[in-house]
Amino acid sequence: AVSCYQRAIKLNPEYVEAHNNLGNVFQELGKNKEAVSCYQRAIKLNPEYVEAHYNLGTAYQELGKYQKAMSVYQKAIQIDFKYIKAHNNLGLVYQELGKYQDAVSCYQRAIKLNPEYVEALNNIGRVQLAIGDFENGWIGHEFRNNGIKEVYALLGIKDKKIWNGKKFDGTLVVHGEQGIGDEILYSSMFPDLVNYHDNLIITTDSRLIPIMQRSFPKVNFINRYNNNLSNKNNSSTHILAGSLGRIFRNSLTDFKKDKQQWLVPSPKKCDNFKKNLSNLNKYKVGISWRSSGLKSSERSISLTQFASIFPKHNFEIINLEYGDIHFEKNMLEKKKKRKLIYFDDLDYKNDLEGLAALIKNCDLVVSVANATAHLSGAIGMQTLVMVPAEPQWYWHSENKESIWYPNTQLFRKKIKEEWADVLNMIKEEILLKYKNN
Repeated sequence: AVSCYQRAIKLNPEYVEAHNNLGNVFQELGKNKEAVSCYQRAIKLNPEYVEAHYNLGTAYQELGKYQKAMSVYQKAIQIDFKYIKAHNNLGLVYQELGKYQDAVSCYQRAIKLNPEYVEALNNIGRVQLAIGDFENGWIGHEFRNNGIKEVYALLGIKDKKIWNGKKFDGTLVVHGEQGIGDEILYSSMFPDLVNYHDNLIITTDSRLIPIMQRSFPKVNFINRYNNNLSNKNNSSTHILAGSLGRIFRNSLTDFKKDKQQWLVPSPKKCDNFKKNLSNLNKYKVGISWRSSGLKSSERSISLTQFASIFPKHNFEIINLEYGDIHFEKNMLEKKKKRKLIYFDDLDYKNDLEGLAALIKNCDLVVSVANATAHLSGAIGMQTLVMVPAEPQWYWHSENKESIWYPNTQLFRKKIKEEWADVLNMIKEEILLKYKNN
């Protein structure tokens, strides 16, 4: 496609659409700098070409040049106020810059232009949840995953079978959704649910079933990826786990009754790790330094840099990270003469029972914002979370402590700030905790 558009431009250098489309191809290839040049040439040929302005904004956004992206989106809106995607993306830029009220205004304008614009409806919900406007935020949250009506349709669940939060007799099926971290987050509302309704079936990732079943023995937990509940039991009422918030978490007061711990690790596995770690006399810190998913590189940190904040003479560092970490582990031992305690017989990714038991035997957990941070918070551990500059809504916008996990403190990275600044704050905190211990 690149060569085709380049030939077209060579034949006609003033072919505006070819410059724009070549930029789109470069963006798809992840070559955003080349894309910027193409869009700029298209705009030079036609300064009123709104689509090129919008596309230039998306390329700047991908490059992290938010001020430039903002200016370009504003220009696109000036050219065509009804260009709805520019309003939405300008909202995303404001959101990334921490200007949440400005973001809300942009999304509201997009929604006014098209009340059924799912992306803006979802985005405004995420921002409202992040700033603590739960009543409105949960409304927008219903448009996650392109709108949950589509999710229910895929599950074969009719509108009349979706739970509205009112009392009823019969079986309520709660469908787990999204990733492991999200499932653990939503499980913080299960104590409320158990007290509210008796006959419960909850679908969840199979790796979570043992710890969920132990923690909520009255509930029937089944594998979310291997069931046909929606078709098999037409008498049941259903709800997605992420929609429990609009029933049980509508104000900060609703969070204050949360337990410090609601997931219970295996006592037997806890005892095993206790024995394995009994020879360690130093303060035991479990660490996790990688994040997966979108912008994972911006949400992760190197093991060497991370380990540097834990003084050798006071702290033992224990691995809580899954995946192949052996290269980083070996480099740490070779270059920094620092040992990372690693259990070869633990499947860190799939044995969440084992991971939870290991976490429970740490004195402290320090993690980037990932599923390990959620698991540590849910089992009541003292947890320090390194929150990226553009966090998920549930880490909220300014809080220093998590409202979802009572024992979890949040250390926020600012736009254009290095992780080193956050690490320095965490180092001060862990030394204080060590001293007090």
